[in-house]
Amino acid sequence: MSDIHKLKALHSEGKIDKALKLSNQLLKRNPNDYQLLYAHASLHNKAGLVKVALRSYLKIHDLNSTDITIVLAIGTCYSKIGEYEASLKFFHNADKLRPNDHEIIMNIGVLYRLINNASESKLYLEKSVQLAPKKAEAFHNLAITNELDEDFETALKNYRKAVELDNKHYRALGNMGVVYSKLKELDLAEEAFITSLSINPKYDLALKNLGINYVYQKRLDEAKALLFKAIDHHPNSPMFYNNISQLSNLTKDELKQVRVAIETALSSKAKIVSIEQMYFALGKICQSLKDYRAAEASYLKANMLVCKMKPYDRSFVSNYFDYSKYLISHLDTPFEGHVSGENFVFIVGMPRSGTTLLESLLSMHKKLIPGDELPYFNTICFGELFKNKRYIGQPTTDNLSVISDYYVTKTSTLFSKPNILIDKLPHNFRWIPIISAVFPKATIVHISRDPIDNCWSLFRENFNNNSHEYSYQLKTLAEYYGKYQQLMSLYEEGGDYNMIDVTYEDLVDQPITTIKSIFHKMNINPDDFDEASRENNYYSKTASSVQVQQPVSKTSVQGWKKHSDFLKPLVLNLQKHQKNLGLPIYDDN
Repeated sequence: MSDIHKLKALHSEGKIDKALKLSNQLLKRNPNDYQLLYAHASLHNKAGLVKVALRSYLKIHDLNSTDITIVLAIGTCYSKIGEYEASLKFFHNADKLRPNDHEIIMNIGVLYRLINNASESKLYLEKSVQLAPKKAEAFHNLAITNELDEDFETALKNYRKAVELDNKHYRALGNMGVVYSKLKELDLAEEAFITSLSINPKYDLALKNLGINYVYQKRLDEAKALLFKAIDHHPNSPMFYNNISQLSNLTKDELKQVRVAIETALSSKAKIVSIEQMYFALGKICQSLKDYRAAEASYLKANMLVCKMKPYDRSFVSNYFDYSKYLISHLDTPFEGHVSGENFVFIVGMPRSGTTLLESLLSMHKKLIPGDELPYFNTICFGELFKNKRYIGQPTTDNLSVISDYYVTKTSTLFSKPNILIDKLPHNFRWIPIISAVFPKATIVHISRDPIDNCWSLFRENFNNNSHEYSYQLKTLAEYYGKYQQLMSLYEEGGDYNMIDVTYEDLVDQPITTIKSIFHKMNINPDDFDEASRENNYYSKTASSVQVQQPVSKTSVQGWKKHSDFLKPLVLNLQKHQKNLGLPIYDDN
């Protein structure tokens, strides 16, 4: 029996470890044998050892660069390990070797989407659809790009086409439900999720989003039942534990049940993707069970894991705070845009300071439209005013014009009539001078909270994107919060901004009085609002989305004191930074 046949026999018998070991031994003796290299790469790829497989595929490519099977295998391996630029290079090579292959074209489109190049993604995926008008997956991938480009109507059209071509395409149905949710068509979203689950009852994204959909409709018992079912199907999936840990209707026995399930998953040998989410969920469950020491240990473990993946860039953070301070005294660029901004409200402050609650209460007024956390102003400001993580200095009239036009264009579809749009992206506090320059009549509402309550709330949250890196260590939290306080103090001293200050504590103590006060300062009728509208219509995609569905509560005020020993280093570090920055010192008594 030849060596290749021995490898195939071992693999077919399920003796994977022996096959891998033998392939390594054979390759050492014959490092340039084409067939052995291919067998070695294939075995390791199937075993999930993608980087090992990739090395052998690349050696084969050095021997024969025109073998399209190898070119595609290399492109796929690079994609699996997240090296999308390298993957794209090999799929483009494959396109040259085999022009107009719809699957190759489709993969190029998907890769452009993964590197955030929506225009190129759309171009290639539209070509894929033209080449294969009967292939559901081509329409499905085009729809995903349409959705990410916020062209929701076209996305729905293409998801529907995918389902029309393949009525068992549960992923397209699930994604259709997500788009309906974004459009606040919750009944249509529910129908799409349920249809998706009727095809694949274990489909994780449909289970997750249907549960969220139930929460938004105040159907918490249904959400709970669905999430317990999801946990049964996916006992090692952190996202379901994360979602269920935020529900307010779990009994003590159910909390204990979830805790046992999480601890069992963590102690098993099963590979858990995003294990840090599991520890965050365990922290929330222990918190609800009032086992505060266990909660602290879980949160600490979770944050330590995230820190390794999201290192804090102190230099960049200092740079953008310095730029905000620079703009207070140096922004004197003459600018007259065609939009005054009177139809914009920007809610700013630290994340987890109450921005979501504030927006939900403001949107009770019939003139105010909740926009949620809109990325547009932050995105265009960084794009125009920073180059290679360094700020450019004095913005030009052209810079300001681009910022104004981009924001107005991006938000135009959110207005159903001439109302007032709320943008509650917290970190827009960095751009208050720019907001005031391009939209001089915009209202800026700054919400603040007890600093330690705010920092403790941030420490307990896993932000599933590459942001808020400061929030995963107590020392960097204190440092960042001090910089934020200093900046807001400088705005108050040196700027003439249309800014209204409100505290979280006032908001939860006297919500209606506080909101009416804001309406008065905005010169809109404070009595022209409907309290029931918050219960029926408010929808948010942020970390506070579940909590904000609950009645306004004071329970989190001074909640950090249950963890005073654990948080003592945070308090001391914050006080040190406040002293160094010339700020009032936090009184922790």
